[in-house]
Amino acid sequence: MKKLIFSFLFIFLITFNYFEECKASKIEMCKEACKFVGYKFDFCESICKYDPEWEFLDISAVGDFLFYNRKTIPVSPNIIKVWTKIVYTEKSRPYYVKKYGKIYKNLDYALNLLEINCAKGIYRYLEYYSYASDGSIIRSSKKPDLWKTPSPYTPIKIIFEEVCQRR
Repeated sequence: MKKLIFSFLFIFLITFNYFEECKASKIEMCKEACKFVGYKFDFCESICKYDPEWEFLDISAVGDFLFYNRKTIPVSPNIIKVWTKIVYTEKSRPYYVKKYGKIYKNLDYALNLLEINCAKGIYRYLEYYSYASDGSIIRSSKKPDLWKTPSPYTPIKIIFEEVCQRR
């Protein structure tokens, strides 16, 4: 019995240590990427701090910070629902204003519910919400999009690879 308890304790401690190391490495990866892109130290410390709900994935080509919710929702063996969060910055906001109009001048972050079919390599948005810096919703929808294939080197492709790898 003592061996069994010792074995469980040993496995727990190793697993706990592994997750703590992963958490620290994701935070450091976020900070390094943030500094590399040229953001100030205080901003990097703020955006990259540990959040038990959201895990940092990457910074987009236009400077957005991409996170996903650790609590993915398996729908079937091949289909997963996952919430994503995109935090927009002073560097990235002009891109969205130019692309979508002045309504996006105070764009702060977006929350998106994605449905991902890992076996078929496709995804669709089920819900999305774009928020202004004052907390108001700029744009939202609960109407599912059509299924699409993620383009290479895009935030969606990064999310797709991460959640399908973890299932």
